[in-house]
Amino acid sequence: MLIDKVCKHFDKDFDFFTDKAQQINNVEKNIGTIAINVGTINNCPENLLDQIKSIFDENIQNKEIIKGLRADNKMLRG
Repeated sequence: MLIDKVCKHFDKDFDFFTDKAQQINNVEKNIGTIAINVGTINNCPENLLDQIKSIFDENIQNKEIIKGLRADNKMLRG
């Protein structure tokens, strides 16, 4: 399932992305189903995309920090 892959990739529990206090239902009219036994997209927190972007940005920053530490380590080892 996609959400399992996202959770595994970011090393976060599913609850990290679905804080119930942040959930909203912005569907005015139900005109059909998305999929059987899967749920609807409006069950995600309003700021889910912002949270995912934040995790990506943090990952990029961490990679840069690690790159710098490796360079420092290599320089110190001579």
